[in-house]
Amino acid sequence: MEVKDIKICEHYGYTYTENEDGTRNVLVREIHKVMDKKPIMVMGDYPNNDDEKYTEHIYTELETLLENVVIGKVDPFGKRHRVGLHKVKNIIENIYYKNGWEEILDYELVENK
Repeated sequence: MEVKDIKICEHYGYTYTENEDGTRNVLVREIHKVMDKKPIMVMGDYPNNDDEKYTEHIYTELETLLENVVIGKVDPFGKRHRVGLHKVKNIIENIYYKNGWEEILDYELVENK
Protein backbone atom coordinates (compact mmCIF):
# COMPACT_ATOMS: atom_id res chain seq x y z
CA MET A 1 0.00 0.00 0.00
CA GLU A 2 1.34 3.37 -1.05
CA VAL A 3 1.51 6.11 1.58
CA LYS A 4 0.72 9.50 0.08
CA ASP A 5 2.33 12.73 1.22
CA ILE A 6 0.02 14.96 3.21
CA LYS A 7 0.01 18.49 1.84
CA ILE A 8 -1.40 21.76 3.14
CA CYS A 9 -3.47 24.12 1.00
CA GLU A 10 -1.73 27.47 1.51
CA HIS A 11 -4.85 29.52 0.74
CA TYR A 12 -7.34 27.78 3.08
CA GLY A 13 -5.10 25.81 5.43
CA TYR A 14 -6.70 22.37 5.04
CA THR A 15 -4.63 19.21 4.68
CA TYR A 16 -5.05 16.85 1.73
CA THR A 17 -3.45 14.14 -0.34
CA GLU A 18 -3.10 14.51 -4.09
CA ASN A 19 -4.12 11.84 -6.58
CA GLU A 20 -2.19 11.03 -9.75
CA ASP A 21 -4.79 12.88 -11.85
CA GLY A 22 -4.36 16.09 -9.80
CA THR A 23 -7.59 15.78 -7.79
CA ARG A 24 -7.42 16.10 -4.02
CA ASN A 25 -8.63 13.88 -1.21
CA VAL A 26 -9.80 16.03 1.67
CA LEU A 27 -11.29 14.73 4.92
CA VAL A 28 -14.68 16.12 5.92
CA ARG A 29 -13.23 17.36 9.21
CA GLU A 30 -10.72 19.44 7.24
CA ILE A 31 -13.54 21.03 5.22
CA HIS A 32 -15.43 21.76 8.45
CA LYS A 33 -12.30 23.27 10.00
CA VAL A 34 -12.15 25.80 7.14
CA MET A 35 -15.91 26.50 7.23
CA ASP A 36 -15.85 27.04 11.00
CA LYS A 37 -13.61 30.07 10.40
CA LYS A 38 -15.95 31.61 7.81
CA PRO A 39 -19.03 33.73 8.52
CA ILE A 40 -22.53 32.32 8.06
CA MET A 41 -23.90 33.55 4.76
CA VAL A 42 -27.42 34.30 3.53
CA MET A 43 -27.53 33.26 -0.12
CA GLY A 44 -30.18 32.50 -2.68
CA ASP A 45 -33.18 33.83 -4.53
CA TYR A 46 -36.48 34.95 -3.06
CA PRO A 47 -39.71 36.46 -4.46
CA ASN A 48 -39.84 40.23 -4.90
CA ASN A 49 -42.10 41.79 -2.26
CA ASP A 50 -43.91 44.00 -4.80
CA ASP A 51 -44.22 41.48 -7.64
CA GLU A 52 -43.79 37.76 -6.94
CA LYS A 53 -43.17 37.06 -10.66
CA TYR A 54 -39.71 38.54 -10.14
CA THR A 55 -37.00 37.24 -7.86
CA GLU A 56 -34.28 39.01 -5.97
CA HIS A 57 -30.86 37.55 -5.22
CA ILE A 58 -28.96 37.83 -1.95
CA TYR A 59 -25.42 36.84 -1.04
CA THR A 60 -24.19 38.45 2.15
CA GLU A 61 -22.99 37.64 5.65
CA LEU A 62 -25.86 36.97 8.05
CA GLU A 63 -24.29 39.15 10.74
CA THR A 64 -23.84 42.06 8.33
CA LEU A 65 -27.42 41.69 7.13
CA LEU A 66 -28.84 41.65 10.66
CA GLU A 67 -26.78 44.69 11.69
CA ASN A 68 -28.02 46.74 8.73
CA VAL A 69 -31.73 45.93 8.43
CA VAL A 70 -34.80 46.22 10.60
CA ILE A 71 -36.45 42.92 11.39
CA GLY A 72 -39.90 44.18 12.13
CA LYS A 73 -43.26 45.37 10.95
CA VAL A 74 -44.64 48.54 9.46
CA ASP A 75 -47.53 50.26 11.24
CA PRO A 76 -50.50 51.88 9.44
CA PHE A 77 -48.57 55.18 9.30
CA GLY A 78 -45.49 53.71 7.59
CA LYS A 79 -43.29 53.67 10.67
CA ARG A 80 -41.02 50.68 11.19
CA HIS A 81 -41.02 48.75 14.47
CA ARG A 82 -38.41 46.17 15.43
CA VAL A 83 -39.85 42.86 16.71
CA GLY A 84 -38.57 40.98 19.74
CA LEU A 85 -35.94 38.28 19.59
CA HIS A 86 -38.39 35.54 20.58
CA LYS A 87 -40.51 36.25 17.47
CA VAL A 88 -37.47 36.03 15.19
CA LYS A 89 -36.29 32.81 16.87
CA ASN A 90 -39.78 31.32 16.43
CA ILE A 91 -39.77 32.10 12.70
CA ILE A 92 -36.32 30.50 12.24
CA GLU A 93 -37.27 27.43 14.30
CA ASN A 94 -40.55 27.01 12.39
CA ILE A 95 -38.74 27.14 9.03
CA TYR A 96 -36.12 24.64 10.20
CA TYR A 97 -38.76 22.22 11.48
CA LYS A 98 -40.96 22.63 8.39
CA ASN A 99 -38.01 21.76 6.14
CA GLY A 100 -36.53 19.02 8.35
CA TRP A 101 -33.33 20.96 8.97
CA GLU A 102 -33.42 20.68 12.77
CA GLU A 103 -31.40 17.45 12.59
CA ILE A 104 -28.39 19.17 10.98
CA LEU A 105 -25.61 19.13 13.56
CA ASP A 106 -22.82 20.98 11.76
CA TYR A 107 -23.25 21.31 8.00
CA GLU A 108 -25.32 19.81 5.21
CA LEU A 109 -24.48 20.22 1.54
CA VAL A 110 -27.12 22.19 -0.38
CA GLU A 111 -27.52 21.56 -4.09
CA ASN A 112 -28.94 24.01 -6.66
CA LYS A 113 -29.25 27.09 -4.43
